[in-house]
Amino acid sequence: MNIKELYASLGGDYEDVISRLGMDERVRKYLVRFTQTPDFSDLKSAVQNSDWEKAFIAAHTLKGMALNLGFSNLASAASDLTEELRGGLKSQANAAGYYSRLSEEYNRTVDAINLLQD
Repeated sequence: MNIKELYASLGGDYEDVISRLGMDERVRKYLVRFTQTPDFSDLKSAVQNSDWEKAFIAAHTLKGMALNLGFSNLASAASDLTEELRGGLKSQANAAGYYSRLSEEYNRTVDAINLLQD
């Protein structure tokens, strides 16, 4: 799979990302970095520990990274959780559902990135 195919498989915005980053090599560099950041594991830990302030920060960070990388579905899932946690936990059931969706999108995104061919 190449980078353009990766974006197509994820419903991402390849044209937007390439217009900002200029070339596939630079996009690849940031995709690899994305898979190495601790933000998702921080989010997972915060949710498991019911630390909603830390969960908010991690979800918000993931939202920003997803937007910058053109991953619309992941950004949407992160945004939903971020808004549910903004100003404190509104509903643990809603937060759990949003976290589950975010987790699925994150794993789908990372799995696709890991399939990139050199």
